[in-house]
Amino acid sequence: MVVLVSSSLVGASDLPCDGPRGSHVAFFVEEAGRLPTGTEPVGTSSTGLRLVDVEDDGDLDLFVAQGTASLDARPNVLFINDGQGFFIDDSAARLPQGLDANSTSADFADVDGDGDLDAVVANVGPEQLLLNDGTGHFVEATARHASFPAEQASTAAAFGDLDGDGDVDLIVAGTGDGDVGRERVFLQTGPK
Repeated sequence: MVVLVSSSLVGASDLPCDGPRGSHVAFFVEEAGRLPTGTEPVGTSSTGLRLVDVEDDGDLDLFVAQGTASLDARPNVLFINDGQGFFIDDSAARLPQGLDANSTSADFADVDGDGDLDAVVANVGPEQLLLNDGTGHFVEATARHASFPAEQASTAAAFGDLDGDGDVDLIVAGTGDGDVGRERVFLQTGPK
């Protein structure tokens, strides 16, 4: 059992070193300065976070899906970890430009079988498939590798081998708003 305690509720000196038998108390303290601030446009919400090693360098980077309360599009953000837990916003260099959307979440898996992690971004609108070039730089590949409905309204997307054939498939959660917002399954077929 793990017990999480916010630093706003108690001081560090108030915490026991160990909890009940078989448990451990985890104490989290906010570390200002590890993430850049002020990078989001006004009216943007961070709607989904994924820790993922996009560069295959052994540390976790951070992908932030950006959405809004309206249908306005916003650019997603990719923070690169320096290996010490400090992040820089390298979105302009690593994410395809001009693909802003009202995004809700993202997932990562090796879609094309080349050993690096590719991405699917769920949006209020069609999903986006982004292929990693092996160095943590992504190219838009939706038109070549997927046929996502233009009128889809998604809240989440997840990769997994849904049919047991050894390749990565995709499931997308909808908003529940009729056919536009229903859940959808996409099976990978043919050569990658």
